[in-house]
Amino acid sequence: MNDCSERVIAPGGEDSSEVLPLEPASDIDTVLASLPRVTILHEKIPTALSPSRFLGTMVRRVVAATPVTMHRAVRARINEAVSGA
Repeated sequence: MNDCSERVIAPGGEDSSEVLPLEPASDIDTVLASLPRVTILHEKIPTALSPSRFLGTMVRRVVAATPVTMHRAVRARINEAVSGA
């Protein structure tokens, strides 16, 4: 095997010398297979916690907390949605 299939280069660019080992796929598959099945009971989730409302709230908070020079496309889409354009 070549080095690329056995290691992950740490974030921060190609010049980083820190290399992280990968877990063998078989170990990951074993752990995943042993986990219980999870289902979401959508009818029991309060509207305030719905995924669309949650994501909308998170996007608005991130946009509000960042400088106006960032996320320009998102700001434009929010303005279009609010103005009904």
